[in-house]
Amino acid sequence: MFELPKTILLLEGRSKINTPIPGLKLGRENQAGKSAKDLRLLLQDAIGGSYSKFVRAKAFIAGQDPETCTGTSVIVKMYDLYNPKAILKYKKEVAVYKHLSSLQGTHIPRLYVSSDHIDGGYCIVVLEDCGKEMNEHLFKDPATKEQAKKALLEIHQFGGSCTELSGVAT
Repeated sequence: MFELPKTILLLEGRSKINTPIPGLKLGRENQAGKSAKDLRLLLQDAIGGSYSKFVRAKAFIAGQDPETCTGTSVIVKMYDLYNPKAILKYKKEVAVYKHLSSLQGTHIPRLYVSSDHIDGGYCIVVLEDCGKEMNEHLFKDPATKEQAKKALLEIHQFGGSCTELSGVAT
């Protein structure tokens, strides 16, 4: 993880709210399917990623001071629009989150916002911040940690195959 320069991401009118973000009052706009144009994201720490970059951010409303407002901690995944594989990964991820909407908030993070184009050449998903990364002090026993990583990798691979077969992927 490394700190980013203070950057505020402005969302365009095409960005859609999938699930309202707790603690943020966007007026009548704060409901599923509505525009996220008044949402701002203060990018803080880059966490990692391969086809996408994971960034911890503070979500807040236009007009608030990002340094002093409480905001809501979120994870922003940024996909490069110039990479065809990354675009496919983005579309598949959004489709899977929508397909698994009943599991959001319990078994998987909530998908708050998705946007297929942000100035600068990328698309994003804004997810619930569930806390620390898996590799940060979650498992004290190295064998258990490795077992969990292996299981998650297998689940991810299986889930990808399942979604392709069920027609969820676009």
